[in-house]
Amino acid sequence: MAHWFLLKVKKVKLKRTIGRLKFLLISLLVLGGLYLTATGGSLTPSASPAGTFHTLAEIWNSIAATDYDSSSISASTTGSLLQGLKYINNNLFWASTSGNIWTASGVNRIGIGTTAPTTKLEVQGTSSASYGLFGALQIAGFTSQSYSRFGTGTTTHTNYISAANDLFISGDLEGRGSISFAGPASISNTLWVSPGGYAGNVGIGTSAPGAKLQINGSSDTTQFIIRANSTQSNTNPIMKFFKSDGTTELLRIHSDDTTNFFAGTNTGRVNTAGGGLYNSFVGSNAGYSNTGGSYSTALGYRALYLNSTGFYNTAVGTDALYSATGSSNTAIGMQSTYSTTTGGTNTAIGMDSLFSNITGSSNVAIGVDALYYSTGNNNTAIGSYALSGNNLTGNFNIAL
Repeated sequence: MAHWFLLKVKKVKLKRTIGRLKFLLISLLVLGGLYLTATGGSLTPSASPAGTFHTLAEIWNSIAATDYDSSSISASTTGSLLQGLKYINNNLFWASTSGNIWTASGVNRIGIGTTAPTTKLEVQGTSSASYGLFGALQIAGFTSQSYSRFGTGTTTHTNYISAANDLFISGDLEGRGSISFAGPASISNTLWVSPGGYAGNVGIGTSAPGAKLQINGSSDTTQFIIRANSTQSNTNPIMKFFKSDGTTELLRIHSDDTTNFFAGTNTGRVNTAGGGLYNSFVGSNAGYSNTGGSYSTALGYRALYLNSTGFYNTAVGTDALYSATGSSNTAIGMQSTYSTTTGGTNTAIGMDSLFSNITGSSNVAIGVDALYYSTGNNNTAIGSYALSGNNLTGNFNIAL
């Protein structure tokens, strides 16, 4: 009997506790409903809800009675207080105007201008001007700067980087598209593009380039290197210079072997790499036809112009040894040995010396027009016009 009585007392107490809990819950709901009704409004946010954003805790505790916008909340709508709280819990907050701020439920994402954000923060606008407006943008840095920046470092060039529209990047920058600099630019305090007072100039090792390109060395090291492509040819020389029209070639500098040097328009243009060796051709069209000839030097416009395979020739002067195809000839002076083709071991010093010699060999002519008409062999003429008259085919002549 005692046990039955104790059990009955416990049941009565339990019913009283449950009753009190029900009363408390109903009171809270009624008070909450009265609060929302008193302040007016709809439980379902309008298309353009205005005012301050509030969390569930703020609304539940009724601590924002003076600034919570509930002008459109109505107790007569299909929703109830619980429905409104459920909506807020699912959406967290909404925009003050036109429904532009949303969160994706359960994934902790915020969308501005989109109801389905795919990242932690996604901003969508209708034009380039509507995506964001910031004073100074700070990314990765936790201390405020007067300029915009990416990274945690700070600038050492406050003369350039100081305002909100200046950008400082302390890490690496990769550009896959075009990058345009409208003002001065510098890289590592070494490469300068259009520095102050030198618009359009580039300086390497100097911030005051006095030409379109100026390189200042900082130590005893090679200052300028061009590495040719493995397929580089004489028809596409390593360097070309043009007139201001962009089409008239002035000069080319090239080499196809460590023993060759070509400088001038079309100079050494058909030389066979690995064939013609130990050649130096300087001057427009010098060594123009040389393919396999070696150990030759041509200095001057069209010097050694037609030689292709002749060896050991030296031509100095405009059109010197112009027609030569022989070997071991030396011509110094304008048009000296001009007509010599297969003749060899000739020496001519002076303008037009040995001019008409075609096949003669072992001749020596020193002086203007010396041996001018000679086509013989082993002749020696020293002095202006020496043997320049009618001697055509004679041999072993000496004229002083």
